[in-house]
Amino acid sequence: MTIPTLDEIACRLGTDKSTLTTLPTGHNGFPGSRGSGHAYTVFYEEFFRRRRDEPVRLLEIGVLDGRSLAMWAEYFSAGHIHGLDLDPSCRQFERDRTRVFIGSQDDPAVLASVKAAVPEGFDIVIDDGSHYVKHMIASFHGLFEHVTPGGYYVIEDISTAGVLNWGSESFNRGMALLQDARGNDPSEMMQFLRDIKARPDVAEVVLHQRAICFIRKRAAGDPASTPYERGGKIEDLFPPPRPLWRRAAGRLVHWASRFR
Repeated sequence: MTIPTLDEIACRLGTDKSTLTTLPTGHNGFPGSRGSGHAYTVFYEEFFRRRRDEPVRLLEIGVLDGRSLAMWAEYFSAGHIHGLDLDPSCRQFERDRTRVFIGSQDDPAVLASVKAAVPEGFDIVIDDGSHYVKHMIASFHGLFEHVTPGGYYVIEDISTAGVLNWGSESFNRGMALLQDARGNDPSEMMQFLRDIKARPDVAEVVLHQRAICFIRKRAAGDPASTPYERGGKIEDLFPPPRPLWRRAAGRLVHWASRFR
């Protein structure tokens, strides 16, 4: 029997972390369709496959429709999966090995209660929550101390830090629940990641696709510094927009190529 990859599980369950996303009828107003996902599962497999059979303790911030919690529960068949979300209705996704906490990811009291409920610490924490830079920062500072040595803290969709009016976006349930119109600041995200990289308890910071960041907590036996760097550079996360004349020229070249 062939063991499915994380991406195969994710594609079947329809989470947008996969290379292919299936939108069911009525989801976000669409009649049901298939399209490209974020493909984060490819990177998750690289980092986590060695621990697949272990009883890992995983926390994901941002539950939404419960698909990724189901994905993690299937992939880590001996794992203990936890979710954190603002929406009380997300409790419906609790299962035998899956627990859902309700509250805001930037609330110190909520984070303290989550840590108290799992005193052993988390082997993996994934932030797929509000995507507010300030919330990402608050969650990291509130939870990284609770990540086990050698464990990972992952931040998804960091490119949203470049969306200055992020708080006014109404397409996902989290925005509606927050009722908040604050924007994001890419410079704040870049400084946050630089500060993380300089921490003595961080062994490695790996960026992929300008969208997902893997932060590994230092463990006993790790070298004093990372011997090599993987992934993208923090400085390349938010490239300056191309001048208008370059964008116009690019469109002209595109249209001209269609008539060759």
